[in-house]
Amino acid sequence: MIILENYEASIGWFPIKWNSDKLPNVVLNDKNSITGIQWMNNINSTVKKPINYILLYGNLSRIDDPQWSELKEQLSKGFKLKYKSENNYVMLYERL
Repeated sequence: MIILENYEASIGWFPIKWNSDKLPNVVLNDKNSITGIQWMNNINSTVKKPINYILLYGNLSRIDDPQWSELKEQLSKGFKLKYKSENNYVMLYERL
């Protein structure tokens, strides 16, 4: 599981730290990054790991904002909606 924007492990005072050298090259479809979203990654690694599931939660009505267009594009290209809560607060996508 990768928690996007998991900044705690990147700051000095948090007790758990990323082991950057041992991270694989984590890709969303074939992308190492997309606009507006970041995740820990080792683009120099020979081990490539695709993201298999994406969990979105929160105010998902904003997913149509222009800043999330690349995320929406990647979801539509390589993922299917697996679960959507009744109140549209949670969506789970699975890689095709």
